[in-house]
Amino acid sequence: MATSTSFLCGNPENGSEDSVINPLVEWTRVGQDKLLLRMPDGEQITFDQKAREVECVLECLRSRLPSDARGRTLPMYEPVVALLRERGLLVARSVTESRDWLQHYLAFVRAKAAPATGYAARSCVLFGSGWIYERVASAIRHTSLDRQSAPDDGDSATLIVVASDWESHELFRRENEGAVRRGQRATFIGRMDARILTGPLVVPGQGACYECYYRKLALNAPFRAEFDAYSALCSERHDQPGRTSSLACGLVEYIVARHILAAANELNDVVFPGVVELYNCVTMERATRNVLRLPRCGVCGSRVSKRERSIREL
Repeated sequence: MATSTSFLCGNPENGSEDSVINPLVEWTRVGQDKLLLRMPDGEQITFDQKAREVECVLECLRSRLPSDARGRTLPMYEPVVALLRERGLLVARSVTESRDWLQHYLAFVRAKAAPATGYAARSCVLFGSGWIYERVASAIRHTSLDRQSAPDDGDSATLIVVASDWESHELFRRENEGAVRRGQRATFIGRMDARILTGPLVVPGQGACYECYYRKLALNAPFRAEFDAYSALCSERHDQPGRTSSLACGLVEYIVARHILAAANELNDVVFPGVVELYNCVTMERATRNVLRLPRCGVCGSRVSKRERSIREL
């Protein structure tokens, strides 16, 4: 049975009663005096001394009992907790309520990256419609992001998510302009045939926006009239019924949850701003498209307000 346990949790503080060790962490005794600690990503740490004391601390943190004064008085408690927190091995207690190993691993990725990132979204606003929209809404329920009905101007901690079946350029461009104007991060999720599109992640002032991507597609189209006609068709057909897939639900929700997790916590190793990713649900291939910022982009361009100079004026 699926759960809605949050894996986009805050980074536990040292000694917090809500902090427990990630269920994916394993350890074993090697002889009498050594303890081998294995992290979710395969890295191993060996304790050559005080293995018994370290093991007692790990067992205390694994239990679902609060880390009360009894745990704090254990030898090696403070250094072990500091080491686990530094390596991203402490998670919120709510994470351990789920038996979903992938949620546990995503919690590890987020906690490990938290010290190095300076941005974390607290809420999100979802725009769009269609089957993809429903999958995105379901994926957001697995996160700790507070879903709002409308964006607040100036709230940079709100992530704008725009989702629609097919590539609804009209919708994406409209919400992209609004997000850039408000100074909020935005990302886009759509579908092309059997491919799921995510991105570009738009960070105002730090790279390309969706308008840059749209103009790139239009400029590279062999016949502009055909491109405009196809774009208009995509904007109309996302509301048509019957465009669902029970087979792809779990796969798409994972792709979306992974993307939103990275966008909300600035995990650039997973999702980098200004990149569109395409996932083929049939061949399981992944492709990327890099989007360059256009200086004269009508939304994010740095030269949009400057008058173009002719050759005669140079």
